[in-house]
Amino acid sequence: MKKHKCLIGSKQLAPHVPETRWMTRSNVWALIEKSGQVILKPLGGSRGVGVIQVSSIGNDDKDRQRPRKSTGLSQK
Repeated sequence: MKKHKCLIGSKQLAPHVPETRWMTRSNVWALIEKSGQVILKPLGGSRGVGVIQVSSIGNDDKDRQRPRKSTGLSQK
């Protein structure tokens, strides 16, 4: 959360940073109820690996999307 703290410390960037909470069952459900979706990110992840998006699709149903394991970017 070091990057998050840096971003929210900026007057220009802070308004554009989404609400961020430590993951607990109640926090996940509260954010889905509030905004219709939540992005779950692993603590040690990088380049989007392990990121999961959970969205409400109505009638108390949820849709989970897991992106590719790799970004496909080469390291040169």
